[in-house]
Amino acid sequence: MVQYGQLLFDKLIGAAAWGELVTRAAGERIELALLFDPAVQGLHRFPWEMMHGPDDFLAKEAAVTRLVARPAVGAAGAKPPTLRVPPRVLFV
Repeated sequence: MVQYGQLLFDKLIGAAAWGELVTRAAGERIELALLFDPAVQGLHRFPWEMMHGPDDFLAKEAAVTRLVARPAVGAAGAKPPTLRVPPRVLFV
């Protein structure tokens, strides 16, 4: 599980960028808000909340949230997005 979490971390953030985020946060809690292009379905399926940084799982050090893109208010044919795959796990 740790190795998989490290792989996710390396692919999305990386140690150098994380170090910069931690420095800029200056001891404050970090929130990572993930927003992927809805057309790239494969990225949505990964359990990004399992990312493991240099020291521990990021969920212990940062809030990891997912943002879901929606059509602009008033856009022609705008409707809420439909989840095609039910969530497997809910992290609270």
